[in-house]
Amino acid sequence: LLDDTAPAAVKLTATKLGLREASALTGWNFPIAGVLDGTLVADGQLGALKTSGKLTLTGGRLPLGWSGSALTEVEATVSFLEQTMTVEKFAGKHPTGDFRAMGIVDFARVRDPLLRLSLTSERTLLGLFDDRVALGVALDLTIAGPAGAAAVSGEARPLSLKSSGAID
Repeated sequence: LLDDTAPAAVKLTATKLGLREASALTGWNFPIAGVLDGTLVADGQLGALKTSGKLTLTGGRLPLGWSGSALTEVEATVSFLEQTMTVEKFAGKHPTGDFRAMGIVDFARVRDPLLRLSLTSERTLLGLFDDRVALGVALDLTIAGPAGAAAVSGEARPLSLKSSGAID
């Protein structure tokens, strides 16, 4: 799979697959959790995969980078058709707020997929000025373009503002 022309074939059928337990089979202790149900079939060259299927994640925990931050209580449903993944539902909690997303990921260019996603949050806390100011906002955003250079647009409506010290 290091080459876009290498053939690949994957058929996954998951029935109440525990992600924490499945990840332990690698010998690593990945900070991931949740239960996966559904099917995914992918066949063809990496640069021209043909996919089908639908996967549902319940009670998920997905790490965000190496900081220890994670989305928790993730509930998601994604479906696959040809070279498109449709995010039918994605909801999760983060210490800064609750988030929901839906849309399409077109992976015809698998190394830099095309995103067309909407992201919403009824309330998110943003830390400003070294976290001395907490700004609460409602988000209604669109993420569009290649993943490596996606544009983010939309609204961030202010809901609250708190200061915990002097701002230099």
